[in-house]
Amino acid sequence: MSIATFGATVCLSPSPASAQAQQKRPNASQRDARSKQGGSDRRAPEKTGGRVLLDVGSLEEVFPPMPGPNPFRLRPEDRADLAPGEDEALLAFTRAKVPKLHLRLNQLRRREPGEFRQRLTEAAPRLRMLRRLFDESPEIAAQVVQHIDAVDTIKRAGRLWAERTSTADRRARIENDVRRRLAELSSIEQQLAQLRVADLVARRDEILDQEVARLVDPQTDLAGEADEVVEFVEAARLARTDSAKAGARTDLRDLLWVLLDEQIDTLNERAQYLEHNRETIVTRRMDVFLRRVRGAEPPNAAPPNAAPPTIRP
Repeated sequence: MSIATFGATVCLSPSPASAQAQQKRPNASQRDARSKQGGSDRRAPEKTGGRVLLDVGSLEEVFPPMPGPNPFRLRPEDRADLAPGEDEALLAFTRAKVPKLHLRLNQLRRREPGEFRQRLTEAAPRLRMLRRLFDESPEIAAQVVQHIDAVDTIKRAGRLWAERTSTADRRARIENDVRRRLAELSSIEQQLAQLRVADLVARRDEILDQEVARLVDPQTDLAGEADEVVEFVEAARLARTDSAKAGARTDLRDLLWVLLDEQIDTLNERAQYLEHNRETIVTRRMDVFLRRVRGAEPPNAAPPNAAPPTIRP
């Protein structure tokens, strides 16, 4: 299979047993239904004072829930309570990597120390995930921070637009700024998809080895995994002889290889769509933004930063 990334074509050699793994998988309709069950965490973003504190949920539009390794999926250890001294460690991380968030956290800390502790506790799972991403893929993490900042700026612009004291001229200026920000957001999302593809290609063996080790560990919670992955993992965990364990792990690795191929294809399609349909995407998102700030959008509508329902034209 060949893919285009960063203007170059990268050829991927199939795993020796990938065809066998493919045959063991459910059909397309079953796979599509199951992939909707597994994937990224969909809990509401953390908030403070009615405002989003750390919003990475919109990244599902760039990295839709897909079976296989997912850098944005929260792990059980991410959800742990704050350890002694961890609040300062997380603040140091935000100061170095997410400065706008650090500023807001410090402001909250000075105004309402109790509220600060509560909100930091709520944000901790996402911050741990983001910190891990900086360790594993710093370029992707840096783009994620830009995405978070852009989404936050658009949402703050919406609140300013909706103020009763906003004049027509002020609202026109805000709309022009939001349109520019939405174009920037689309560009960031394209870069994120391309960076993830490059990361998957460059670190495929490392990612597969880490994922197999993580999944076969009995302490790993499989609740967020797709059914097809769970079936292979359970076979590996139940194997008793060394040869059976080795064979089950090989089968699991081959399945994950196929899933990574599918992720690469999906992300390449996503990047190409964003590149060739940017104006259409910006116009669609701008329409949603205006409907929401004017109060005409239903509560369950897609957010103004949401992608089209399909990555294909």
